[in-house]
Amino acid sequence: MVLLRKKLKKIEPIGLLSSGASGTFSFGLNTQNAVKRSSQFLDILLDYYFDILENRSLILNCLPQAVKASTAGVTVAEIGSRTDSLIYLLTTLSHEFDQTIIIGDNHFIKNSIEEGQNKGINFKELRVHLVLGGIYLPENLRTYLANILCTDFNDSKTGSIFSSMGLSGLGLNVFFESKETLTLRRLMNEDPVTKEKLLHDSPFPIQISILEWD
Repeated sequence: MVLLRKKLKKIEPIGLLSSGASGTFSFGLNTQNAVKRSSQFLDILLDYYFDILENRSLILNCLPQAVKASTAGVTVAEIGSRTDSLIYLLTTLSHEFDQTIIIGDNHFIKNSIEEGQNKGINFKELRVHLVLGGIYLPENLRTYLANILCTDFNDSKTGSIFSSMGLSGLGLNVFFESKETLTLRRLMNEDPVTKEKLLHDSPFPIQISILEWD
């Protein structure tokens, strides 16, 4: 135990807490160096998905407060599950940036976006991207949110909606959609022939998620 304490003191660990979506929380530790590397990798991913090197970007992190979005290349507001804070920042701050990236779970984001619409936010004037996680994302929910946000999936300049799942207690993003898997899943949902070709021997009649993992 003494040796463990000495090692922990030497590496200056950072505590990680899971989202608790399952009703049970898990804890993990990470080092300052590992967090720095993760931040650099996250910037690479953000540029791949959202072109942050060319667009001034604002991240509104609506995940539980213990789950942070560590990035050096983007302005981040850690607001947690506060609908009023999200709506306030969309109204007052998003216009100062080329695009806004909202991270959160499906249910919270859906309810917040609906409330923002009811309060008069003109999402067509904003370029909003969503990164949704914590639970399965039905394709009809993605389409519903896209209609509110005025997102055209054939034009990334109007925004985008991606699904991602991870183990925040370990600091890992495990499964995630790419631009290609998103296009394929929507094509399956819209074209029965394509779906039949890909899932002809599947016993499941439901729409599946197509996620990459690393």
